[in-house]
Amino acid sequence: MRYGVLGPLAAWGDDESEIEFGGRNPRTVVAMLLAHANEVVSVDALVDAVWGEDVPSDPAASLQVLISRLRKVLGAANLVSRRPGYVLHVGPDELDVEVFERLSLEAQQAQDAGRTAEAVGRIQDALDLWR
Repeated sequence: MRYGVLGPLAAWGDDESEIEFGGRNPRTVVAMLLAHANEVVSVDALVDAVWGEDVPSDPAASLQVLISRLRKVLGAANLVSRRPGYVLHVGPDELDVEVFERLSLEAQQAQDAGRTAEAVGRIQDALDLWR
C-alpha cells in the first residue's frame, strides 16, 4: 500500500492500482488518519472533520459505516479500532511525505559530506514525489 498527500489525496494497492475512496466523506477520514498516521484519531475528531456543524443524528454509527467501507479498500489490518477511535497503520516508505522528508535529509547529509551529485539526485527523487 502507498499513500500520496503531496498533491491530491491518493492511495495505491500492492498491485499499484489506484484505490477509490468513494467521495468527500471517506476522503476526509483518510486524510485525517494519514495526518496522524500510526496514531489513534478519536471518533470525535473524525466526526468533527467529516461533518463539522452538520452532525448526523447518530454520528458514531455514521462514522462506522465510512470506516467499514474504507476497511474494504484499505484492508482491515491497516485500519483498526483503538480506543477512543481509529488508527491507520502506515509502513515505512508508504506515505509520500515521509519519503520526501527522508530523501531531503539524505540530500542534506550528502551535501554536507561533499557528495553534491548524490545530493542533487536525492532532491530530484524527493521532488518527483509531488503530483
